[in-house]
Amino acid sequence: MPPDVGYTRFRGNKGTAREGGHRVPAIAWLPGKINRGTDSHEIVGGIDILAAFASVAGVELPKRDRDGEPIVFDGQDMTPLLTDKADKWTRRK
Repeated sequence: MPPDVGYTRFRGNKGTAREGGHRVPAIAWLPGKINRGTDSHEIVGGIDILAAFASVAGVELPKRDRDGEPIVFDGQDMTPLLTDKADKWTRRK
């Protein structure tokens, strides 16, 4: 293990496909929406951020582009995890 990585209980480190290379803590702050002390141990990815931002802003993501071709957003709205509604969130397969 490189000396600058530190000790974790996960195998691997940044730059590897192992769990230690992917688990990174995140902090979210949105007054009036996210309650202080809310935490979650669910796994989300950077791909989920766009859907969450759109949801918080009240914006519906487009279904088609200007040429009528379908647009697919692979991310999933993770705001239920941040707003104490985790029971309403399930990861799509």
